[in-house]
Amino acid sequence: MSMTIDKVRRLGGIVGIAFVVLGAIAIFLPGTPPKADEVSKIAGYFTDKRGSILASNFLTCLAFVLFLLRGRSAVVLWWR
Repeated sequence: MSMTIDKVRRLGGIVGIAFVVLGAIAIFLPGTPPKADEVSKIAGYFTDKRGSILASNFLTCLAFVLFLLRGRSAVVLWWR
């Protein structure tokens, strides 16, 4: 199955938008960490926010995969 230039361009745009959206969600998902005043505050933050930190890491990995796909579509469009 061959993709036309229009399909590659459209898919690259969709992937680029999805990359930005996933990256923004991943950044803001865990919330702001506490200041590094006390070790117990930092440990409590990581204990309380464990699920959201793991979800943020997962979304960051997905965003990176989309980033690679976006780069691949840019290379395909450049070399054609």
